[in-house]
Amino acid sequence: YQIPAASHVNSVSVDTTGRASAVCVRGSLYWLTHRDGPARTIADTPGVRVRLPEILGSRGQVAYVTDAEGEDA
Repeated sequence: YQIPAASHVNSVSVDTTGRASAVCVRGSLYWLTHRDGPARTIADTPGVRVRLPEILGSRGQVAYVTDAEGEDA
């Protein structure tokens, strides 16, 4: 069943241009443009939690914390 993302947003980081954001929803990370354009999945692995996204500079790179190796990395 579908779950409304608005109820489960954990954290957001807006890029320097203000045109897009990295958004954590229920442990997955997505790149969302604020106007036209698709939503892109950055990290969505079953059983792996992602959190605390941070956009690095103006080149569109995103750093985030994950527990893919068992502990936060």
